Amino acid sequence: MPAIQGAREKAKTAACLSNQTQTVKFIKDYMAANDDFLKSGTAEDSTWSRILFDKNIIKDSKVLRCPSLIYSSANGTTQAEIKNELAHVYGVGYTTNTDGFDFRGTKYLTNQDGDSISPNMLILGGCSGKAQDNATAIMSFKSGDTTGGAPIGIHQKQANFFFLDGHVETLNQEVMKKKYYPLSTVTSTAKGGADFITNTSKF
Repeated sequence: MPAIQGAREKAKTAACLSNQTQTVKFIKDYMAANDDFLKSGTAEDSTWSRILFDKNIIKDSKVLRCPSLIYSSANGTTQAEIKNELAHVYGVGYTTNTDGFDFRGTKYLTNQDGDSISPNMLILGGCSGKAQDNATAIMSFKSGDTTGGAPIGIHQKQANFFFLDGHVETLNQEVMKKKYYPLSTVTSTAKGGADFITNTSKF
């Protein structure tokens, strides 16, 4: 049984990474048409996923969801049902600035010391939620912040993440912190910014 369960989880992890590859492609398609700008959403009725749906970039929520998380709403047919589902998908980091993120070139991404940060170092989103059965489209990047969900180590104590440059990775808490120095602060000189992930309580 453990071997079978392990094989199933590996398959779910791979399916999740495939979903995230598609997810970040949808996000980048949206950003390409909007001057590298992404409205992350500060509430469930204005999330990134609903904006992509309203722009006809995505048709449903299925590809935006982690196969290992449990979702209470699925397979909706009406617009209201679909929009409710889109509030419970992969979490994307939010900014308290209601305009969202402005990623017009790497020169706009700096840490608190003013050093430039490459897009391949910016975790844009991933497997996150308030609980295993409560995924939310808003990922909190700050420890103790209850606005959104935190990264969830749903894949054998690891989580899948997608990055601004388009690649995806499976990371545990230690590697994520060490490799992507989450205590630094990402800022945008134009329209606000957000912290790297520090809320890792659900790993």
